[in-house]
Amino acid sequence: MKFKNIQFSIILSTIVFFSSCEDQLDLTPAQSVDQEIALNSDANIKRVLIGAYANMRHEDFWGGRSILYAEMLSANNEIRWEGTFNQPREVFNKSIFTNNSFITNTWLRSYSAINVVNNILDVIDLVDEADRDRVMGEALFIRGAIYFELAKLYGMPYVSG
Repeated sequence: MKFKNIQFSIILSTIVFFSSCEDQLDLTPAQSVDQEIALNSDANIKRVLIGAYANMRHEDFWGGRSILYAEMLSANNEIRWEGTFNQPREVFNKSIFTNNSFITNTWLRSYSAINVVNNILDVIDLVDEADRDRVMGEALFIRGAIYFELAKLYGMPYVSG
């Protein structure tokens, strides 16, 4: 009887192991859309442009962190950092380590929005003629504003002479 229970357990385990579904493990994420589908019409391109604005308003960029960094980097003993997070303290002390997740997330969020805008500019001919200049202008504005913020945060300071 004991041998039959062990044999039954082995057979059941083997059946369960070999009958598992492999297809469900290779699902494409629902938020992942191929570029040919996302940028194939005027309406879709305008929706993707709104997504670029959403990247800009995220907390890692214009949602607060870039303003926080600017205040902390420009402070000359007028303010103090009393928080418990090490990442802003590194910015305040002007000694930022490479593993600072706040700075890394700001960089990645910025270039994610730039990538979205560059993809829009690649297919700008699909936008209706009446809206093309506006969409192109908004895309160029987003890219320019992000580059400007990145230059302010990461660029070398200007020294005359």
